[in-house]
Amino acid sequence: MGGIIVIDVDDALFDFVGGLTNYIARAHPRLMRAYRDAHTIPLSREAFQIYSLARTIPGGTLEMEEEVVGGFYTSAEFSELSPLEGAKEFAQRATAQGLGIVIATSRPAEIEALTRAQVSGLLPDARIINYHFCGGSSVSTSLTCKGQLCREYRAVAFIDDSATHIGACRRKSPTTRAFMMSQPWNKSASALDSARAHNWAYIGDELRL
Repeated sequence: MGGIIVIDVDDALFDFVGGLTNYIARAHPRLMRAYRDAHTIPLSREAFQIYSLARTIPGGTLEMEEEVVGGFYTSAEFSELSPLEGAKEFAQRATAQGLGIVIATSRPAEIEALTRAQVSGLLPDARIINYHFCGGSSVSTSLTCKGQLCREYRAVAFIDDSATHIGACRRKSPTTRAFMMSQPWNKSASALDSARAHNWAYIGDELRL
């Protein structure tokens, strides 16, 4: 088959939001109480109807989000993120068919070494061509980075949980098959339902891996 698949990391390969909620429960119980007091249910990944901690926690601010997420990056919960079911098997089948994988993440470059270790630990046999860290200081650049990568690599497929990045890939690289990992925060993106994937097995079947 041959070609390149561009793959996101958080909430595509690993359960980032699940790990984040576990970290908040341990390190920031005040935020857990604030959410429970407002909604009468515990904070969970299903609560993230928008991919923003500041907009999910009552009274949240960007400063609070930066502090919490920054602490999460150095926590045990982050270093031990759970992989999404089927991701490893998908990468194995892709590699067996001659496909290369490009990792494109919105994580900051400051945690590149840890990110590489996590991905290589999950996908030890995958043919990983390159890593790109799209969480730059420029918002406009970070929002278009992954779409640009789809075009530059002439990617066969792109997998991400962000409707914004899926849309950017479709615009910049119309021949790339874009798959949006279905998550609570992208359920309102009905215009992209044709790209929605509920699991890695579905993507593998669509690509005939």
